[in-house]
Amino acid sequence: MSLPISQLPSVYKRTGSPVYWGSVIVNGKSRQYALCENKAAARRMLADIKAESKSRSKYGTSTWAAFKQRYLDWSSAHKSPFTLGHDRRALNYFEEFAAPKRWKK
Repeated sequence: MSLPISQLPSVYKRTGSPVYWGSVIVNGKSRQYALCENKAAARRMLADIKAESKSRSKYGTSTWAAFKQRYLDWSSAHKSPFTLGHDRRALNYFEEFAAPKRWKK
């Protein structure tokens, strides 16, 4: 990671612990990490942990097209043909009006 030290996340020492600790919120849950004894290295380690947690999501990384296809595959196996048609129209309307430009074809 190439951030200047002033932009790295802050770390702290717990009473009685020789190492620095860092806290990250992942999917709404706070996680604490014991990092190392060197403060600068601990800040870099925490920045790497934060970057990695941002790249993952609760449901995994997926493109809109992949998500849509997975949902329609599931929908066709578990819903009636009428409801499947409704889902297809709803997804198309969603793409038309609410989707960011990066989702557009």
